[in-house]
Amino acid sequence: MKPFKNKGLESIKEVVFNKPQSKLMEHKSTLEDYFKANPQRSLMEATHNIKLLTGIERSLPQVRNFLLSIGIKCRKTGSIPAKADEQKQ
Repeated sequence: MKPFKNKGLESIKEVVFNKPQSKLMEHKSTLEDYFKANPQRSLMEATHNIKLLTGIERSLPQVRNFLLSIGIKCRKTGSIPAKADEQKQ
């Protein structure tokens, strides 16, 4: 009732949800620059480096979601056979 009394009918039509932000988002620009300059080999390594840089400790799924949100994707690498000829490829 308070929103209606204070602001009228338009305040009742508004839908407001709580959207909590991760504390890692405060360090988004520094972490983004760091990970683009220094690609990580694994999520464990990324988790360790985030803890060293920011002091914030997160689980592996949270780190994966954060990295995806800033545009860093996991890439699988393959090996080249020992006798591969670069000219023929």
